[in-house]
Amino acid sequence: MAKLQEEIEVNLVVLGATAIEDKLQDRVDDTIFACREAGMKVWVLTGDKTETAINIGHSCKLLDHSQKIFIIDVQSPEELLQRIAEVEDQVLIFLLREKLNFHSRHVIDLKEKEEHMHLLSQENH
Repeated sequence: MAKLQEEIEVNLVVLGATAIEDKLQDRVDDTIFACREAGMKVWVLTGDKTETAINIGHSCKLLDHSQKIFIIDVQSPEELLQRIAEVEDQVLIFLLREKLNFHSRHVIDLKEKEEHMHLLSQENH
């Protein structure tokens, strides 16, 4: 296919270009924001391109710049296992902070953090 494109798409002049924007339904952003403000937890799993998913997330107030976004974008089961291992500690720390209402001005020593992470992982199994 690429070889055919190289043969056919030569000496072309662009006469025009267009773009399509998917519009959100009315008040989706307000509804999602209100649900989050009420304490609802929201996770996103999408097949969109990463940049598209993040942009839509921001436009509908599903995401804001204070949130930590964990992206797992892989091509094989082996890469998936490796990427999950890479972010596992970050996710556990994130969940621990959320559960404990952890504020960045507090410091937990490594031993205490490991104990909390162990307890959290037991609760999630």
